[in-house]
Amino acid sequence: MSNYAYDIYLNYSPKDNTDGWVERFLKVLEQSLLQLSGTIRILRYANGESPTAHTLSQVAIMLCVVSPNFNNDKNCIEDLDNFLQSASLKKERRLLKIFKLPTPIHLQHSALQNLSAHHFYKEQEGEFVPIQDFFGKETEKIFWVQILDLAQEIYIGLQKLQQRKDFIQKTTLQTSKVVFLAHTTEDLQIERNLLKRELQKWGCLVLPQENLPQNLLELENLLKADLERSELAIHLIGSKYGEPLREEGVSLAELQNNLSAEYNAMLLATKNSIYDSRKNFMRVLWMPLHLKFDSEKQRVFVDNLTQGTEAAEATEILQVPLEDLKKMLKKILIESEQEDPLNVLKHTTDLVKSEAIYLIYDLIDKEDAQKIADFLKNQGIEVLEPSFSDTLVDSRKTHIQNLIVCKAAYIYYGKISRQWVATKILDLLKAPGFGREKPLQHKFVISKYEFQPDEFMQRNQIKSIILKDNLWTGLLETLRSIQ
Repeated sequence: MSNYAYDIYLNYSPKDNTDGWVERFLKVLEQSLLQLSGTIRILRYANGESPTAHTLSQVAIMLCVVSPNFNNDKNCIEDLDNFLQSASLKKERRLLKIFKLPTPIHLQHSALQNLSAHHFYKEQEGEFVPIQDFFGKETEKIFWVQILDLAQEIYIGLQKLQQRKDFIQKTTLQTSKVVFLAHTTEDLQIERNLLKRELQKWGCLVLPQENLPQNLLELENLLKADLERSELAIHLIGSKYGEPLREEGVSLAELQNNLSAEYNAMLLATKNSIYDSRKNFMRVLWMPLHLKFDSEKQRVFVDNLTQGTEAAEATEILQVPLEDLKKMLKKILIESEQEDPLNVLKHTTDLVKSEAIYLIYDLIDKEDAQKIADFLKNQGIEVLEPSFSDTLVDSRKTHIQNLIVCKAAYIYYGKISRQWVATKILDLLKAPGFGREKPLQHKFVISKYEFQPDEFMQRNQIKSIILKDNLWTGLLETLRSIQ
């Protein structure tokens, strides 16, 4: 594929392959690359053997399997150093890394420290372990999202090295839409990869494109240059703070946020002055639902972040499902090209704050509940419903997510027991503990039968609706009350 004798060399410690993990991983990666290109030339060496410096000079891309074993393996480090001496890494992405196990940044080789990584491990009973069952149901999504993104990154890198200009134009998607997608911490790496793929599919040029430099001054200059090229900056904020940069006490995530906030403030300060660049620039800060902090430092960072952005112009902080974030970004970048992006941002973030009603019912009552759902939809209302097709864990996850984003909740009491209704009422009251910003104000129990609310329901302002003769009068009244 490239102008080199070998397309890729996997640099790993034999200790990471004692159970055959590296061989299985390489086989799956090779199959993914073959689907993209039809051919791939991999430099292979048996465990314990290493290529010469001359052979490494003929390798297009080196992929390092980073782990504590890798860091302590002299042959791995020597191979990396030999490759670095022969490779120009400034403009092309010829050095990539994956994590078999988490490795602190200060223990990594200096050339690897600021590279973004794909993670092939999971947390199990409080410990990190490599993903072993690549085709298992539990790890399938985690593994395949990462492996496909890695294969795509290698494929594009090889094509650029081959200098096929027509391909480069297609894959870099040269458009007027330039998006700064900040690097994030390992707990949100999958979400970043998914979002990056979506942005590229929409025709956006996603920055940063280059490997991040190790020197802090060079890093800041690169980030500032990329921000100045962008019209939208997206920051994904997770549970982890990240490793602090050596020359400064902040993490990469906080540094990127600080730089984009400073750039935004500069644009706003010069607005309508002789220094006005007439450039629209927006910042979107996204946090996942049910965010729990791994450290007090991250909690303080997020608290300062939310307090500092509440009144900031052209900045929005969201804690919604990832799919809602995608919908909002698509509206800004694709569907509203003729509108002022700042107005679109305000409008779409209002839409993300859901106006939907969550209709809660058990499978035994689905037929009757569907009539209520159809009635609500005919009133132009978005209706959220329970999930029965997934596992119990996934169904519970959908239930909690719906509780977090809905404007009002209706519990349908039909053939199911009153005890079941009581558990769902408790869920309504516990919604803030699930991650909802404010308590749920509009709470109702719907029944075809006479249903008297008890003292507990009355005390917690949970109202009952009786559907008499299918006239839906009580339901219509509640809809008017929550508008």
